[in-house]
Amino acid sequence: MKLDKKIGFLILVILILACSSLIKIDSYKIRPVHHDEAVHYFFVKEFQAKTYEYDPEYHGPFNIMLSTVSTKIFGDNINGLRLMYVIFSIGSLFLLLLLTKEFSRSQLIALLVMFGFSPILNYYAGYAFFESFFVFFYALFFVSIIKIFYGKTNFFYILALSAAFMLSINEITYVLLFALTVAFLITNYRKLAMLKAIKPKISQAKGKKIIKNKRLIRTAVLSILLFLAIIVLFYSVCFTQNFFSNILKSITYNLNKSRTTGQNKPFFYYAKVLLLEFTTIAVFLAMIVLYLIKTFQKKKIKKEANSKDVFFFLAAYIIILFVIISLIPYKTPWNTIFMIMPVIFAASLFFKQSIRIKTALLILIAIFLIINIARITFYDYDNYSNNPLAYVQSTRELPIIISYMKNMSVENGLIISSEYWPLPWYLKDYKVNYYSTMPDYKINFQNYDFIIMDKNNFEAIRNSTGIAEIKSFNLRPGIELYLILPLKNG
Repeated sequence: MKLDKKIGFLILVILILACSSLIKIDSYKIRPVHHDEAVHYFFVKEFQAKTYEYDPEYHGPFNIMLSTVSTKIFGDNINGLRLMYVIFSIGSLFLLLLLTKEFSRSQLIALLVMFGFSPILNYYAGYAFFESFFVFFYALFFVSIIKIFYGKTNFFYILALSAAFMLSINEITYVLLFALTVAFLITNYRKLAMLKAIKPKISQAKGKKIIKNKRLIRTAVLSILLFLAIIVLFYSVCFTQNFFSNILKSITYNLNKSRTTGQNKPFFYYAKVLLLEFTTIAVFLAMIVLYLIKTFQKKKIKKEANSKDVFFFLAAYIIILFVIISLIPYKTPWNTIFMIMPVIFAASLFFKQSIRIKTALLILIAIFLIINIARITFYDYDNYSNNPLAYVQSTRELPIIISYMKNMSVENGLIISSEYWPLPWYLKDYKVNYYSTMPDYKINFQNYDFIIMDKNNFEAIRNSTGIAEIKSFNLRPGIELYLILPLKNG
């Protein structure tokens, strides 16, 4: 009977991993390249040409370096642009299997379901910016924390490694580490959960106790050195740039973001976006209420580190992080990644025992999440009014117009528009001149196979002679461009 349950568990795990992986693989080719991906590709080309300079506005430098490797392996195409991100996104799922000893089978299934079918995580899984790389190391970071709660002190090395890679991918890690530190200090008064988890066991033999303390100190020191080594390696871009200058840039960038007003949104903006994961958040909030009731009832709490310790720590971190990030005026939808992941880890703890009610609840959660995945990942991925994650996504008109141009056998072109990204990625094999505004000197349009203009510049030449064909298309909602095919002399 036990063997049957184990086989059933393995089949369910494989099924969840397979379905989630297929969603990610299926989505990365069908969605058009968006603005930030094309700019990211521009930095990849700079890195290849050895002219790359770290710019915190577009994050990195690790993600730029890894994307360069991806392009080298998979080619200068959509596979090279996105496939490495898909691989890391799928890989983050398999990292969760490291918790088989700390989580019950039902908790692990719940974690895989909520993580694998998360609408937010799946939406960004197929894009080539920074999200999938960050999700991988962020997941490893939480796995390491949970392992440490259960006394696995060797995971301090993995914790340091994952934190270093997170910081090398996105500078918001400064904020995350600050929130984690505050959460630790707040929850520390309860049972000193993490300290108890890592405290060496008292041995009657003093010699053994001294050896264990030395091992703990050595682990902490080596973990810090590992963290610093990785940070120095990547922020110096493999020792080709000034490390201190780049670190200062990353810190200054975060401080400036806290005062930037370019993307001002209300305090509860993230709360509205997170409704895409309403069922997961509802379980998390229910657990807070449940544990508070047990606390006020003064029920005995076991001395050893357990799921309650992990939950209280994660809950404190989630609340603190939500408040900090929501107070920053500059808000973008992908920041919900940083909040939903710890919520998923915390909510999965609810499913400690596999009983019918909890099984039914998990099925309902899976259905809700999959419906939202289908809606925002495949149907409404570029619908800014129905999809709160849509931000710089290109419309599905763009690949159609690009395909039309290729069929016309065009070779060289002219683009005059203040908004033209991601066109440089789509037109990377063509000779194209780019202008944000109409140049002062007269342009001979007949010298080009195609011209793309925004509405204002198009109005100036609408009635010009020598135009063979005009097609309008939306680059992004609200950004209309015009494809002009000039008449050729002779």
